[in-house]
Amino acid sequence: MASVFVNFANFTTVYSVMLGILALVLYFKGRRLTRVFCIYLSVAASIDLVACSFAESGMNNLVFFHLFTFMELGLLGVFFSHVLKRLQVRFNIMDVILPFLAMIILNSFFVQSIDSFSTYSTTAVSIAIIVGCIFTFLKILDDGSDHDNKVIRWFLSGLFIYHMGSVVVLLTADLLLQLDTEVQVIIWIIRTFVVLLSKILFTSGILLEAKYLKKTPSYG
Repeated sequence: MASVFVNFANFTTVYSVMLGILALVLYFKGRRLTRVFCIYLSVAASIDLVACSFAESGMNNLVFFHLFTFMELGLLGVFFSHVLKRLQVRFNIMDVILPFLAMIILNSFFVQSIDSFSTYSTTAVSIAIIVGCIFTFLKILDDGSDHDNKVIRWFLSGLFIYHMGSVVVLLTADLLLQLDTEVQVIIWIIRTFVVLLSKILFTSGILLEAKYLKKTPSYG
């Protein structure tokens, strides 16, 4: 069972890297609305690759995931800011993002070790992103179903599924450690499947945007 998990995790990492490359290509051809999310996907792919390499070498890779939490919050903060501005929602999301970034730094240096599995800041960030996804999704429902909203919905769906899975694992981390090893492996396989599903949803949004750009010679 452990070998199944390792192979599945490696496959998911390869898929993530391929998606990161695709996103990087789209970044140079894309519009401002999707460029930030393309950077996010490329950074995620890089972190996944490095973390996987460390895991294969038997080294602790948790520090990279916590580093990504900081970068993820900043990048998604800019993404949500662009989306909400497009939807004409008067809400400065940076008023929320900046305190969260400060919390991550303070938590890493003074409260919990950065190489811990489950930290307060990681859990809080995931919950904040889930709330952001729900809030933005509801606003999009009121705005119609044009191309931009369809792309954004794919991205939001992927983020929502990914972080819901993260929150479940993070909040039950102590309980998971008490389970039999085989049960833990099964849970991590399910978790990896959720991650892969989120990547597939991101891919759907990226491909939809690429198809749009191919038909639209002028964009900005």
